[in-house]
Amino acid sequence: MERLRIAIDAMGGDYAPREIVKGSLDFARRNPGVEVVLYGEETPLRRALASFKPSKHGNVSAVYCGPSVGMGESPVEALRSKTDASIPRAVEAVSNGEADAFFSAGNTGVCVAATTLKWRLLPGIRRPGIALPFPTLDGFVLTIDMGANVSSKPEHLLGYAVMGSVYAEKLLGVPNPRVALLNVGKEERKGTPLVLEARELLSASHLNFVGYIEGNHLLDGDADVVVCDGFVGNVLLKTAEGVTELILKQIKRAIKRSPITYLAGIATKPAFRKVKKQIHYSNFGGAQLLGVNGVCVIAHGRSDAKAVSNGLKITAEVVRKRVNDMIVAGMERISLSRSASQGG
Repeated sequence: MERLRIAIDAMGGDYAPREIVKGSLDFARRNPGVEVVLYGEETPLRRALASFKPSKHGNVSAVYCGPSVGMGESPVEALRSKTDASIPRAVEAVSNGEADAFFSAGNTGVCVAATTLKWRLLPGIRRPGIALPFPTLDGFVLTIDMGANVSSKPEHLLGYAVMGSVYAEKLLGVPNPRVALLNVGKEERKGTPLVLEARELLSASHLNFVGYIEGNHLLDGDADVVVCDGFVGNVLLKTAEGVTELILKQIKRAIKRSPITYLAGIATKPAFRKVKKQIHYSNFGGAQLLGVNGVCVIAHGRSDAKAVSNGLKITAEVVRKRVNDMIVAGMERISLSRSASQGG
């Protein structure tokens, strides 16, 4: 049986290529049945590889590329002028059958554009969506779309719901996932035209649709999949990151205010460390771009080696569990249901 192969953008992220290489080598050591192929500029990639002695890993290789894509570059301009960069080269490797999946902590817009243009979309899917699990008290809630598309139509949200439901069942182990629409209220007639029309589509689908959910109840565990357009999703993501960082800083400041709170902080340090570990992005590794005809996992721009290693673990799992095949089956079911309804 051939090894599963992951094409990795070694130049993407704030700490590339060192942390990308370090995390990739850690993953390769733990998963000898998976081959990791690092794509990046020759000089910095060689330097990073040399510092970690990759010769010990028989399942690691490198492909040297041209100048890499910056985090702030326009997707259109980057794909036009930097065809030899690590992102387009790694995406091309999947297209050619040289790799089974693509992983990057780089420019999200370029990753979305490159995979959509090169791989196209899965049958029945109109727009790809970024799916990210948020921690709750008793598990996770999968949110989609976290920023792949800032302008959506009701049909797109239906596709997100199907993809999110499949992901929650296959990757998070949730049977018959509860799907909700993010909204400003729970009343049926409340919301934008986009949300109201999407509700009609979801209500008529085979999905376990439970209605609307408000932002303040997102993490209560009342839904397993929460659907929204990419603009709202990205604002939600950035706000959640900012609030989390603020709370952690406030706790540290409060602990240092007096000897008593300092001692209390020492006593509760293991509990705080556990909570921080549960909510930190490095433990999730990355968010999958669902809907493209291939496997693409996009990691946080600030990913360290631990986040990269965890992200590659998710990537391999998505390939093995054939998530895309299940998405296609879900969309076919939607299509058949509509045909039957129209025929009746």
